[in-house]
Amino acid sequence: DELGNVVDFSNTIIIATSNAHAVWIQEELKKGTNVGALQKSLRDKLTDVYRPELLNRFDEIIVFKTLGSKELEQIAALKLSSLFKRIEKEQAIKFAISQKALKKISELGYDPKNGARPIRRAISKNIKNLIANAVLAQKLEKGGKYIIDFIEEKFVIVKNKT
Repeated sequence: DELGNVVDFSNTIIIATSNAHAVWIQEELKKGTNVGALQKSLRDKLTDVYRPELLNRFDEIIVFKTLGSKELEQIAALKLSSLFKRIEKEQAIKFAISQKALKKISELGYDPKNGARPIRRAISKNIKNLIANAVLAQKLEKGGKYIIDFIEEKFVIVKNKT
């Protein structure tokens, strides 16, 4: 550890991710190839990219399916929930998001090559900036409740009447 003590590493799980042969995996999944059979074929195919000595150090290779719109919305909702909690704690302003806005942010934050990674950028660009500008312009009141919605092709902040 950072103090120079020897630590027990025997009960540690290390997860390494890779996009190696991602296109091939997607094609096989579209064909309906069984994931179990795909995992076995993938181990052999990965020797094109990685040395066998490295691959033999891994106990298991797991194939992940492409994220669907439902999963992307769940990821966006989790990230937004975290953002909204922080804003409530720091600014005493409550936010929620409409289903339409959630769907749009998950669409903007999806890239077939990068999966859900761009969601953070989409939230920052479209939601954080919107809220920050409203706070700076003093358009939001402390203790207020607001909903982020997507109306007429843009994100807007609407006062929650409830």
